[in-house]
Amino acid sequence: MGSSHNSRRASVPALPLWHKLLVGASAGIAGTSLIYPLDILKTRLQSSPTRLSLAQGLALLRGGGLYRGFSACLVGIAPEKAIKLAANDALREHFLRAKAPAQGLAVWEEVAAGSVAGFLQLFVTVPYESVKIRLQMHAGPPLSALRLLQQTRHVSELYAGFGATLLRDVPFCLLFFPLYAQLKALQARDGGRRGERGEGEGEGKEEEEEPFYAGLLAGVGAGAVSAVLVTPADMLKTRIQQGLHGGRALLPFARAVVRAEGAAALFRGWQTRMLVIAPLYGLVSLCFEAQKRWLAARPSA
Repeated sequence: MGSSHNSRRASVPALPLWHKLLVGASAGIAGTSLIYPLDILKTRLQSSPTRLSLAQGLALLRGGGLYRGFSACLVGIAPEKAIKLAANDALREHFLRAKAPAQGLAVWEEVAAGSVAGFLQLFVTVPYESVKIRLQMHAGPPLSALRLLQQTRHVSELYAGFGATLLRDVPFCLLFFPLYAQLKALQARDGGRRGERGEGEGEGKEEEEEPFYAGLLAGVGAGAVSAVLVTPADMLKTRIQQGLHGGRALLPFARAVVRAEGAAALFRGWQTRMLVIAPLYGLVSLCFEAQKRWLAARPSA
């Protein structure tokens, strides 16, 4: 990354870990609350043994409620996003402390930070999504998360699909965070070139602060690409957590799905998943960056 981008980075002081966790949690809740109905649609499309059109999927939602299972989401999304965003941010800052101000992260450092963040979140993500999916697909009157947990016989049931979630979330973070950083850096370079072409502005003019929408655009772009590429793992995880795998391990189950429904079935629901993840991570990234700036600007920070 160029020095202009890093000067912007240096202008936002590092926050303590508890601030990062708080910011990540609140950003996750804000983004997920807006996108949640699309998440239910994605679950239903991936769970169907036959390919459903978007219109057919929407028809399934009419009688089921757009926020079915949202109670589990509220409990789980805050720690999940807090761990993911805070761990990645803390690791990136750890790597940057050993570098000169004008020096950016190496690719392996960006990948390492994203991968560790993706792994750490699994211990919250797997049980939370297991409960969420069972609530989303529950037939009959809505069931509370507490009631479903009371019906769970063993903790291991909540960690069904751990392997598939690992194959989804670690590659997702490995792709998302470096791509997000590069997209933000690209916007910073474009902004710098526009400033250089400005009408007679003096050379000593102080560089403008990164625009508020930089995180939004970078989050949408990185989220869309990353979400589509890991759809097969997400599709398998969804079915495993519903108990549709017939007791088979991950790879035998994946082979059975391909034999019965074709390889394209592994990407079922990719459009809806992209429509969920791209705006969600755009909103979460926007909130995360905005709150970081606000907290860093406070006198007590």
